[in-house]
Amino acid sequence: GERSSASAPAAAMWGSMSSAASDASDIEAGISAEDEIKRVLECQNNYYKVLRLDKLDAADRSNADVKRAYYKLARVIHPDKCSHPSASDAMGVAASAHSTLSDSTRRAAYDLYASQVDVDDAGAETYAQWESKGGANWKHLPPWLVRGLNHRCVGPILKFFLLIAAVVAAALAFALGIAYFAVHMTLWVACFAGCGGRCWPRYGEGARAHARRMERFGRARMAWEAEASYARGRGEDPPEFSAFVSAWMENNKDPEEEE
Repeated sequence: GERSSASAPAAAMWGSMSSAASDASDIEAGISAEDEIKRVLECQNNYYKVLRLDKLDAADRSNADVKRAYYKLARVIHPDKCSHPSASDAMGVAASAHSTLSDSTRRAAYDLYASQVDVDDAGAETYAQWESKGGANWKHLPPWLVRGLNHRCVGPILKFFLLIAAVVAAALAFALGIAYFAVHMTLWVACFAGCGGRCWPRYGEGARAHARRMERFGRARMAWEAEASYARGRGEDPPEFSAFVSAWMENNKDPEEEE
């Protein structure tokens, strides 16, 4: 009884190891490198088929499965393993499939691409082309949102609400722009009617007065820096900046402002 109970885990472990060894030798034993390279290039847009993961359920396509499938394929088609002229191209496709499917965010974006493009069509738009046309923006969204948009039932509902949100945001931005323009023009007219624009820092005399004030502030700052450097050289604390600038402005008034 003790011997049978002790041998059960060992048998299970041996069975799993045998199964893994069998899986790892599927490609090497049954298919040549030339056939694998041809297969990879024919289904290069379907990353799941490239790594032979298309027959697994989505829940079973773990990062470990992706990595194992990639290395199993690489052992056969890597240019260092075979001299086929298209080995580098096929290996590039396999590497792209691995880097995309092993990252949850990129995989969600790829699944969205696969729902919009016939990935089994060799002449269809590639994933790289889809990314360059704006598909890469999907990678900045949370993976759960990308998966929701990719869902057959939930996707259209989410897209509808996102469209409504975009329209509302655009309308709000337009309304704020109109309000800003109205307030801006009202203040502009009131300023020019009252002081001829001297208080308005963007146009006419107001802009020139503002430029003079900024030039005087720059000179005051330079004077403070010189005084602070001199004080530090004597081992004293530098003067307080705001008080120094205020005093400097009072002692060096703009003659045009006094008029």
